[in-house]
Amino acid sequence: MITPVAVKMKEQQARWMLFRTRDLMMRQRTQLINTLRGHLLNMAPSLRKVQLTWKL
Repeated sequence: MITPVAVKMKEQQARWMLFRTRDLMMRQRTQLINTLRGHLLNMAPSLRKVQLTWKL
């Protein structure tokens, strides 16, 4: 059985598109931050060696 779907107005569609776009951008930002954090944690021991060599 197919249930009828209400027709959305253009304003509702535009608002929904903005919410979905914002949600996608927030998920991508979180993914980028977590990836960068992981890379920096992997590099931390070698970065400490560089700091000791450069006497920062």
